[in-house]
Amino acid sequence: MRILKPLAALAASSLLLTGLAVATAGSASAADDGPLLPGNIYLFNSKTVSLNNATNANIVTSGTNLTRPWSTIAVDQVCPAGTTQNFTRVRIPQVGVNPISWDEVQFNATSTELDALGRSYNSTNSNPMTSAKVAAYVLAQGGTATLPLAFVCADPMAVATGYFESTLTVVGNTSAGTWSVPTPPAILAGTTVGLTASASSVESGSPVTLTAAVAPAAATGTVEFFAGAASLGSAPVAAGSAALTTSTLPVGTPSITAVYSGDANNGASTSAPVVVTVTAVAARSTTTVLAVSAVTGFANASITLTPTVTASLGAADGTVTFKDGATTLGSVPCVAGVAAPLTTNALAAGVHNLVAEFVGSGPYTNSTSAVVEATYENEGAVDLQTVVVTIPQGSITITTPYTEGAPLELSEAVLDPTDSTYSASAPFENIVITDTRAGQLGFTASVMSGAFTNGSGGSFSGKHAGLTGVAATQVAGNALLATQVTPTQNAPFTVGLATPKVFATHAAGTTNGTAHLAGTFGIDQVPSSVTTGLYTATVTFTAV
Repeated sequence: MRILKPLAALAASSLLLTGLAVATAGSASAADDGPLLPGNIYLFNSKTVSLNNATNANIVTSGTNLTRPWSTIAVDQVCPAGTTQNFTRVRIPQVGVNPISWDEVQFNATSTELDALGRSYNSTNSNPMTSAKVAAYVLAQGGTATLPLAFVCADPMAVATGYFESTLTVVGNTSAGTWSVPTPPAILAGTTVGLTASASSVESGSPVTLTAAVAPAAATGTVEFFAGAASLGSAPVAAGSAALTTSTLPVGTPSITAVYSGDANNGASTSAPVVVTVTAVAARSTTTVLAVSAVTGFANASITLTPTVTASLGAADGTVTFKDGATTLGSVPCVAGVAAPLTTNALAAGVHNLVAEFVGSGPYTNSTSAVVEATYENEGAVDLQTVVVTIPQGSITITTPYTEGAPLELSEAVLDPTDSTYSASAPFENIVITDTRAGQLGFTASVMSGAFTNGSGGSFSGKHAGLTGVAATQVAGNALLATQVTPTQNAPFTVGLATPKVFATHAAGTTNGTAHLAGTFGIDQVPSSVTTGLYTATVTFTAV
């Protein structure tokens, strides 16, 4: 057995052992009862009850004499796999002795009894608790002793598969005295849950009411409804009923169950599954009509565009966008078939082809109104003039502060003794990219390192070079934001710069301007086989 620890709330009633006497005349010693199992022990006053049909009135937790008062001892959890029998033992603590070696006194015969839920119990007869070992231990403790009590599960060879534990307190001796055990949790009444659905087949998104009937009707608590393993929500139990209306059942044939939580007097239970067939909503066609308050008149006058959206079934949801040819004039939401009109004064002199485009949501399809042609003219005397302007093509440049005459000087290479390779690095600052090209094209900047050579035949590849820690800083008064520049890090050797590597990008469609970047240029994993000398490489920066 493992280390014993009295469990204060451990199925106190489980020890209905009134007399602490051994059910059998003999005792066992040095018995390993297997692992301690979670659960409670119950002692009952009748041989005809188990946890399956017992009430709290059947529980016994104390007695005024040491004659065994219980008729049945039971546990509220299932014994481990392989268990075929059970018996009950009390252990005699011994100072300085491993608990696994304590003497044990068996209280009843072995039993194979199981309740309807597969939980073991034992209603066999046993002798009064007159064990000399128990009496001696109680006397040695001054007349009051608390002993571990174990309900042992065993296989066909009587080898323990595990045990449930409680404690038994004895006051007095085997001819006169009292006993008590911890009070176990109350026995909960059995419950049932019946589940019904307001419909057996619905379209996706349609409401379905789920109703759970909980028995007994006095039960309180909540019922949680599930579609498979997904919770649909919970509802309180009132007068034996709980209901939930949901529109979130998944498409298909979800198996729906109702799980009752239980309360202080009633146990939890789960309904039999109910299947509701949920079909995808079929597409619903729409028709859009556009009405224009005036199709002739003066230019830039207030004109009201009124849409009407109808659906083949139901009322459509979506968005209506008003256009003049390819030019968008504005958009309004369409909710349950109702879309607000749009008033605009943006229609200049000339001919306009006005339409309303509906984009549906859910099952509603898109539709576009017929073109409404409108012609407007300038009011009063008119003199048309032509103005031209040229937008320059612009350019993109990238510069760095280092030259052949003033190169970036890395620190003297350091030899790593753990792998016998050289490394060196230095800050690489003031990488400046200026983009003035029309069209907000964005840019991609890359870097490549040539081979490092010392002029005496020594060399190593640009793969050993890298540019890391790249970051952009904001240029004051500049529309291009540093936060719009995305840097990329290229570690020496693991990535390397032997081929062009992107180190910064600026997305198209964002403002033009100048970006300032900086990072750390370094070499790493350069083999110690290279010859000594000053090594030089050409590093090329490109922006497109």
